[in-house]
Amino acid sequence: MKTELITVLKQSQKQDLLKLYHQAWWSKDRTEDHVDFILANSSLYVGIVDSQTNRLLGFLRVLTDYFKFAYIYDVIVDENHQNLGLGKQLIQSVMDHPSLQTIPYIELVCKKTKQSYYEQFGFTDNYGDSTSMRFVRPGVKSL
Repeated sequence: MKTELITVLKQSQKQDLLKLYHQAWWSKDRTEDHVDFILANSSLYVGIVDSQTNRLLGFLRVLTDYFKFAYIYDVIVDENHQNLGLGKQLIQSVMDHPSLQTIPYIELVCKKTKQSYYEQFGFTDNYGDSTSMRFVRPGVKSL
């Protein structure tokens, strides 16, 4: 199967993205409006499509200040196309992205079971003297 990376989603690929979100444990409640909001407010995003069908098979997005930090979110590959190297292509596309080359810190959050996967790209859980923290806003539902 031939694939290609894309940085703009067609309407049919937005529907594919919604289906991908529904496969993941952390995004089963996403809607079409959420997809539109996410795409409009991400600094950049990358999809990987089947070259013949144009079907979206994988996706990730990045939020960045274009100065010091870039955060990768929503790394997802269709459950029927995992273990084919598509996720690696997506992550590598971010690592090689021209607009991120001067950013010293690229970060992401993942399950502990996926930590070794991301280590192959140079990610570490070593924050030096820092740690990651979270504030949960009362009454606001996470989608």
